[in-house]
Amino acid sequence: MSAGLTLVVGGKAMPLAPLNYKALKAQRENIRRVSVMEFTNAYELFDALTGVIHASLARGAPELTVDQVEEALDEPTAEVLYNEVLRISFPAQAGEAAAASPSGASTGTP
Repeated sequence: MSAGLTLVVGGKAMPLAPLNYKALKAQRENIRRVSVMEFTNAYELFDALTGVIHASLARGAPELTVDQVEEALDEPTAEVLYNEVLRISFPAQAGEAAAASPSGASTGTP
């Protein structure tokens, strides 16, 4: 589970969950488009963010609909929740990126 981030839907706090492999595959195009900001308008961006957030929330509440998620979201909240879903779904990437950086491997000696 996440570090406590939730979305209140219908008066109920719904916690984010990491995406499993099946959900990641289903959301691959949304994640790619957000990473390169490949949108012609804000509505397309919001649809992509909402799709990923819905996939996360639906792991704990399969009956939850995209429409319910859209009703509960605003744009700033969508960005925060989207970033959290990716963080909890790919926890090793932050550590791997630091370990792979040249400065991270330096001993500080010439």
